[in-house]
Amino acid sequence: MDPENSELNYFRNVSGFADLYRVLVHDLADDRVKHLPMVHSPLWILSCLGIYLLLVLRTVPKWMQNRKPFRLKSLIIVYDSVQIVGNGFSLFLFYKHGWSWRYFYECRSPDFSNNEQSLGFVHAAYFTYLLKIMELMETVMYAFRKKNSQISFFHVYHHCYACVTAWGFTKYGGGSMLSYTIMVNCIVHVFMYTYYLSSAIADRLPFSLKHVKKFVTTLQIVCKTFQLLLDKLLNFTFVSGAIVKRFSEHRFRAETKLCHST
Repeated sequence: MDPENSELNYFRNVSGFADLYRVLVHDLADDRVKHLPMVHSPLWILSCLGIYLLLVLRTVPKWMQNRKPFRLKSLIIVYDSVQIVGNGFSLFLFYKHGWSWRYFYECRSPDFSNNEQSLGFVHAAYFTYLLKIMELMETVMYAFRKKNSQISFFHVYHHCYACVTAWGFTKYGGGSMLSYTIMVNCIVHVFMYTYYLSSAIADRLPFSLKHVKKFVTTLQIVCKTFQLLLDKLLNFTFVSGAIVKRFSEHRFRAETKLCHST
């Protein structure tokens, strides 16, 4: 068999957008997540973000222009409660399936095997991805409440970036060192949404949230600074590492097939 026509050289034979899309979106993706909703194609996440941007930047503000702001207190209480439980459950999933402090200081390459621990990490990553999509509701509620000052460029960018990152980690990352950034993010979100929930029912509480607000604000600033400084580097490093590992697996399979056919 001519090596130039073998699977071993399929990257060299990539020509045009269709071939590049197939390689990047299908061939290099984690096979274990192909059946999961909203992961298979990037069109899912791009469509969600497109609708999100249209709603919060144009449609809802325009519709609310001559209307009184909605209170949405009951919806906010439900939303905050779901976020607290959801982020706590995400932490539980990572811990249950073997997350340890080694992920904080060791370089752990992605594990694409089908053992229980590895699959558990995949499901935890997918659950976190769904949480990030759900978080887009927060900005939509700001728009309906006419809290336009809250809909800053940084706020919108943060939500879009979090969704794309979560999608990429779920589709390519497997269980890797990058999971510890998700753990930190989930811990911060548990504190943050607990404070938001407490604020929504502040009139029923026997204590003031003044000092709690300072703590949560400081925690958010530290977390966001940490993400800005390290997350982009880590996401690029470990998702890129995952793609390289997937390429190595394709190469190994191609070489094996070539050896058996000669």
